[in-house]
Amino acid sequence: MPTPKDPAELALVRKAITCGTGGCCEWHAKAEAIFRDEVALPGQTPLGVKDDLIEYVSQGGEVKQMKEQREEYREERAYWYKVVLAVPELKHGLFIEIILVNRDPDLPEVRIVRAKPSTR
Repeated sequence: MPTPKDPAELALVRKAITCGTGGCCEWHAKAEAIFRDEVALPGQTPLGVKDDLIEYVSQGGEVKQMKEQREEYREERAYWYKVVLAVPELKHGLFIEIILVNRDPDLPEVRIVRAKPSTR
């Protein structure tokens, strides 16, 4: 795994995902609706995906820090975060895109902004 460019921010993201307090790790409303209505994986609900994400990261699962290269988001954030969960029905797993929305060191917050079958 490559060394993150901003390990402090990555630590906040991991803390938010695993904090155990409601509101620290939630779906962005539009992403949740898209997942529910368009991705529609058998047996997968937005709540189940969030729970699986929390469990995965709590057990030491990899969260990759990705440099934001999309023009429309570069002024909002330097990084976004990628997790790929193993899902039996998906050959390459479930890709989850996460962003940090609150940098409070005691109670950081992240949002799941996309989840879809991974292509690799």
